[in-house]
Amino acid sequence: MKTSFAICLYAISLLVLHAGTINIAEYHKSTKEKTPPVTIVNPNFDDGEKGWKMGGGSRVENGAGTVASRGLVYERTNPKQYHVLGGQRINVIPGKTYNFSAMVRGEDIKDVNNPRIGRGASFCVELVGPDGKWMRGGAQPKGVRGTADWTRIEINNLKIPEHATGATISFYLDRNMVGKAWFDDVTATPTESSWTVYPANAPMSQARPGQKIDLVFSNGGKTIMHEAAPGKLYAYAEWNGHAMQAPIVGDRTELQLPKDLSGKGVLKIKILDAANKVILEENEFPLNIGKPDASAPSYCHFNARNQAIVDGGKFLPVGVFCNAGKKSELELLKGLGFNTLMIYNAPSMGFSKKPRSYERAAEVFDFCEENGLKIVFSIKNMYPNAGRNAITSLYGDDTPEKIVRSIVTNFKDRPSLLAWYTCDELPNQMIPELTERRRLLNQLDPNHPAWVLCALGYTTESLRVYGPASDAIGSDAYPIRGGHSIASMIPKLEEGVRTGLPHWFTFQMFNMRRYFPKAADAADFRFPTAQEFRSMILLGAGYGVNGYFFYVSTPLFQSDPKKDGDIEANLKTVREGIAMLNALKPYLLSDHAPQAVPLNVLKGEVKAWKLTDDQGKSKIIIVALGPGEAEAKIKADLKNCRSEYGLTALENGKWTFKAKNVDSDILSN
Repeated sequence: MKTSFAICLYAISLLVLHAGTINIAEYHKSTKEKTPPVTIVNPNFDDGEKGWKMGGGSRVENGAGTVASRGLVYERTNPKQYHVLGGQRINVIPGKTYNFSAMVRGEDIKDVNNPRIGRGASFCVELVGPDGKWMRGGAQPKGVRGTADWTRIEINNLKIPEHATGATISFYLDRNMVGKAWFDDVTATPTESSWTVYPANAPMSQARPGQKIDLVFSNGGKTIMHEAAPGKLYAYAEWNGHAMQAPIVGDRTELQLPKDLSGKGVLKIKILDAANKVILEENEFPLNIGKPDASAPSYCHFNARNQAIVDGGKFLPVGVFCNAGKKSELELLKGLGFNTLMIYNAPSMGFSKKPRSYERAAEVFDFCEENGLKIVFSIKNMYPNAGRNAITSLYGDDTPEKIVRSIVTNFKDRPSLLAWYTCDELPNQMIPELTERRRLLNQLDPNHPAWVLCALGYTTESLRVYGPASDAIGSDAYPIRGGHSIASMIPKLEEGVRTGLPHWFTFQMFNMRRYFPKAADAADFRFPTAQEFRSMILLGAGYGVNGYFFYVSTPLFQSDPKKDGDIEANLKTVREGIAMLNALKPYLLSDHAPQAVPLNVLKGEVKAWKLTDDQGKSKIIIVALGPGEAEAKIKADLKNCRSEYGLTALENGKWTFKAKNVDSDILSN
């Protein structure tokens, strides 16, 4: 991928040679005014009913939201009832265009007279006239019907009439319909949203002298390449008075830093339409140039392949989301093969009966250093706008920033520290706060990355919009419910690749029934099978995941047969899957990227990659995404191979993979 990007960049850079050095004095700023953002009070119901006018018996419940947070719930059994379930007046500007969206989930929603008609469970945007009353216009998109998982319902490009004075966002279950509906995560965004630009290869805001800075651009996560004539979109940058320029190709460019540049500074970026001499956008971010301090007591950086460099060597995080309150639980996790703990209760963790404090939390660092474990320290809720889970005072510090400063001061030099966890599926409205948090961390601790985990498809449609807030980026995928497919993981894995950042991905290690016990099909939910667990890991390997994290440890300690199934079987599944992952480390940490293997797929959906270690040894990983039967012939000349899981065999001189539902195999030579 980087090779093809470099070839395209070289081809178009020939235009720069003919165009000569850009004279920025000839350029003028775009006269296009930016529409201010829309304020929605309590858009994800974390603060209960605050900001919303409720009606019709609707209610806000804990655990009813997209990520087991709070959400709006409504159930109707009488089709003659019809109410607005929750509404809020918002300020919009007449003549401007907006996009609106909300997440909606449904259970057995239908029209009693004709199940095929009706808008179902949805939301609407209605317009307010000069007299303060409803006026014609607005939009009522079709929502969900029947039983459906969380779905993002959208209204795109709604232009507010010049004579409107405002608008309302409201939820509803259409007339004559019955069933149960859940609503969450409302957004309202001007269509000319701000552009995003970030360096994909300057973790902790640091670069080396002479390095090429790989910049990634997007507009609300979408391409910017239509903003100028082909070949006429450029990046112009200044760092401490030194100017650089480069063409933008496929939403990316490379800026060459001179070898003699060093020190602290701010990289100021102008995005140019060279054909019309217009400055389309301006942005900036801190960039410190120099060699990082690899001799620091605790150190994690990234190489050119986005692999973590820890204690002087390559490191593959194999982590688990957990709390740290019992040594026995952490010993079990180590025994299962995990080398990293993503600790949710990090500020209050500890083993002793001492009062909660940083001194008590240090007990867990001591344990991890004695046992060769790394810690990802969670500071995910330390924002004033983080809803009901916000932590705004702790141990004498009375603001989130003071808390973070104290935590970093106490733990940044602990050898077991790997990273800071700064976002747990927070909505994209909080990206400015997340970005400032990352910059603060980079300033206080340039030796550990800020890891942002986004609810892709819930709070955002693109990971790139979180790029400015991230040293390492991630999302999660939990495809195992009652069916047999992991295909839904692929868009999230692909989106991680598009960011260009280190990609630490979170895999399913729980039964969905734990969080949705009342779902109509909850009885069919289950813990992943050994084949599914293994296949999800291998799918991540094919897409070049740089860090493997598993959610969550709770079912391994607090087993509930109704929620988790057979605990011993689950432990065996995890132990074997993590052992396989650890055995692949020489291939996943090599200098060679995964290579897609051509297949002749006869049944189902199958993907395969070649993994190569630094000694030239290779393995072929093959994954059937499910459901149903899968069969594929490998279009490669493979000799002296053996199938590790018995699903691939020689047939008429060709290696043929056969599987049912989600399954996988590894060919080793």
